[in-house]
Amino acid sequence: MTRYPTPPPGFTGAQFPPVSGVPGTTVTLTDTNFSGATSVLFNGASASFTNAPTNNFDLRITAVVPPDAASGPITVVTPHGNVTSTASVQVLPPPLTIRRAGANELEIAWPATSGEFVLEFSEDLTANSWNPVTQLPLRANGQSKLALTAPTGKRFYRLKRN
Repeated sequence: MTRYPTPPPGFTGAQFPPVSGVPGTTVTLTDTNFSGATSVLFNGASASFTNAPTNNFDLRITAVVPPDAASGPITVVTPHGNVTSTASVQVLPPPLTIRRAGANELEIAWPATSGEFVLEFSEDLTANSWNPVTQLPLRANGQSKLALTAPTGKRFYRLKRN
């Protein structure tokens, strides 16, 4: 009996759409020999994933950009070899949630734990007026969260990719 081992997985062509998204975005990886995939890594961060249903399970994987992902390549790990994309996925800053947590306190949260994102503030919206918030966020359960003293007057917040 002659055995032919499964060749390692491969990427060709477009590799995956979309090429950018916030944590939680679904990305479809398409190519060959994904059967038996054991992990999908977004620049080293482990993603949840499923193989395509029915008869295309070795050609497609649907993966979710993990909360701790940083921009970079995607790697698919299988028992018969690994493949890393030549294209990079750009992890975009996710939306902020801001709520009053007390009389003089704001809670700012976002669904990502990557250090790739920095919270910034500004008193106005001019290009050179943004400054980083120096307090480090608490990162747990797929989100980052900060408790800040509520400002007097106007203050704007944004996430920026480092």
